[in-house]
Amino acid sequence: MWRIIEMIVNNETSIDDIDPTLLPELSQVILPDGQTLTNMLIKKRNMVQLEKLISAVKVSRQGDPRHPLIPFEMIPDINGITPLHICVDQHLTKAAEEILDLLGDNSLGDHLSIIEDILPDLVETCPLATSKYFQARMIECSWAPKHTKGNLKTADEDVDFGVYSNPLICMDQQEFDEVVFEKEGIIQEKLRSSQR
Repeated sequence: MWRIIEMIVNNETSIDDIDPTLLPELSQVILPDGQTLTNMLIKKRNMVQLEKLISAVKVSRQGDPRHPLIPFEMIPDINGITPLHICVDQHLTKAAEEILDLLGDNSLGDHLSIIEDILPDLVETCPLATSKYFQARMIECSWAPKHTKGNLKTADEDVDFGVYSNPLICMDQQEFDEVVFEKEGIIQEKLRSSQR
């Protein structure tokens, strides 16, 4: 596997020429110096092969049985450097955008913990892709839109929020709503004003 990775990185062969059943394993191989295929492609600025790898990952996620699923993970090298670290360091905006796009498809991945140290630089390098990445990772409970009552009552004129401690005894829902929420929320006000 190591030799195949070296051949891909040095353009001696192409990802297109590799049997698709080998790509899942190739994407996870860690070389003796802690490098992965993705790290090496970005370090060598081999964007042609990187784009082919990303394309193969996207095809594998479509569920075609001829193309087994290729995991695309942020595997750091022995120094904790991921492909996104390299992209930020070398200002490779397009590569960073493509990687973030792939990572955004996996909302439960833990890759954010690995790249948190470069987050400000990542936002500077590719702000739209970073925003899209975070948006893709947001999980909203199905009940949240239905149970949002409106604006919380303000506790003080100088503070625009308040905390209400709910005793452990059961409270009447109507009484709770009167204590915690304003009678008319901003959304209801906007809806009424737009209907005029």
